[in-house]
Amino acid sequence: MARILIVDDQDNARSMLSEMLQAEGYAVDQAPTGEA
Repeated sequence: MARILIVDDQDNARSMLSEMLQAEGYAVDQAPTGEA
């Protein structure tokens, strides 16, 4: 299974994209910023 990292400061965009990718079988990690 492929794992995808979504980095976006907009919660709604991140959540929507995450749900779409998970429905297609991807493992998804999310981050609100690119900062460590």
